[in-house]
Amino acid sequence: MDRRDFFKKSMMLAAVAGMGSSLNSLKAAAESQNVKMKLSMCNEMYVGWSMEKQFAFMAEAGYDGAELAPYSITPDLNHGDPETFDLKSLGGLSAYKKIGKLAEKAGIEVAGLHCLLTRTEGYHLTSPDKEVQKRTAAYLSELTRFCGEAGGVYMVLGSPKQRKLLPGVSMPDAYDYAAIVLDQVRPVLEKEGVVLALEALAPNENEFIQTGRDALFLIEKMGCPKEIAIHLDCKAMFASEKESIPTIIRDKKLHPYMKTFHANDANLQGPGFGKLDFAPIMGALKEIGFQGWIGVEPLDFTPGADRLTKESIATLKKYM
Repeated sequence: MDRRDFFKKSMMLAAVAGMGSSLNSLKAAAESQNVKMKLSMCNEMYVGWSMEKQFAFMAEAGYDGAELAPYSITPDLNHGDPETFDLKSLGGLSAYKKIGKLAEKAGIEVAGLHCLLTRTEGYHLTSPDKEVQKRTAAYLSELTRFCGEAGGVYMVLGSPKQRKLLPGVSMPDAYDYAAIVLDQVRPVLEKEGVVLALEALAPNENEFIQTGRDALFLIEKMGCPKEIAIHLDCKAMFASEKESIPTIIRDKKLHPYMKTFHANDANLQGPGFGKLDFAPIMGALKEIGFQGWIGVEPLDFTPGADRLTKESIATLKKYM
């Protein structure tokens, strides 16, 4: 069983476990598959680094995979952080596969993508405009092909600017429009074996989907498709949720859909760089038998790429 088939099977196991079952069912599902949590590093802080250097550095630090921001990749795959990003300029599936091969050569995987709509123009998740909906769905579908061909298994849909409520759009309408867009992406997600995870973001970033339960509402509205999941982010949970992060992780209603997780501090740096205690956070993930990827996503790069890369994983591995 390859890792893509395993990821699909783990989704099915979690879904079954979530149908009124207990924490023990989730733990048994994980243990029966000898599941171990995997760690990935988000790549946008490696400004100016070649893809080869990024992957090699992550692998040397001990990460299992890389979580890529599409905007950080240029057509020749040699430098990061362009001002604009055109997916077609990558050259199609051969270039997507090349990225996966570069990661494989370094000894890691392309785990998935995030910042899907960041630094783009003309796309919006909650727009009432049918042409914008269609265009956004087409772009997310192409990103899905990118992810799948590179070997990734998930995409994190954050991008607060591209999902904020537009003038005249109510919250119920926003959920309707988002469902329309995502329904169009589902066939490609299924074909590529990729999960699209809805990221709950803090109120200061966005008003649409601020909690895990908000993400669950949209998933249930869509009929609980297996291709749509929930993504929890530590700094967002700290800012937007009333309960503690471990308590949210233990929310049984979220378990069947929790496929990805971002480990970062409330200060926007990596684990161990701020006041969040990752011992109970990692403990809660182990307790529920979490089977997904844990991505380190620093947003404040002040300590530098070297320290953020190495010290973040050291903090997490203490509790794994």
